[in-house]
Amino acid sequence: MPPRFVAPALAFAAVLFSLALACAMPFAGLAATAALVLGLRGAIAASLLGWAMNQIVGYGLLGYPVTVDSIGWGIALGASAAAATLAAHGATRAVRNALRPPVALLAAFAAQQFTVFAARLVLPSNPEAFAPSVVASLFAINALAFGALFALCLALPNLRRPLLGTAS
Repeated sequence: MPPRFVAPALAFAAVLFSLALACAMPFAGLAATAALVLGLRGAIAASLLGWAMNQIVGYGLLGYPVTVDSIGWGIALGASAAAATLAAHGATRAVRNALRPPVALLAAFAAQQFTVFAARLVLPSNPEAFAPSVVASLFAINALAFGALFALCLALPNLRRPLLGTAS
């Protein structure tokens, strides 16, 4: 796959994953994978493209209500996708080889959830949305998406080296 298609392909795959799993967009899974494969600019582009596609699906296909609160949450999710990408990118620079993938995912998920949790201080939300069981479920979705995206990238020879940080 030519490098210029990697960010859109990752974003598209994440949106397909989101549709398959009741629209829980795996922002952390996408951010972690993009941070492992792409440079910072490409990773942010992939994450924000995934966010934009998710918003198009939500408002265009699923009929999300166009309200101030809904738009506010959409913006908060975009910020959380960017935060997840920055955290994953930083984490991939701090560790080597086999530790890079799990550390990237954990850093991305923590940053994404922290950003969403902070947004609830100014946006209306259901307190149950942050219950441990809900957060655990979201982590499972992101981990599953990350595993699928990671496997997809491993299957492409020109992505294997940056993904693993190795020579082959």
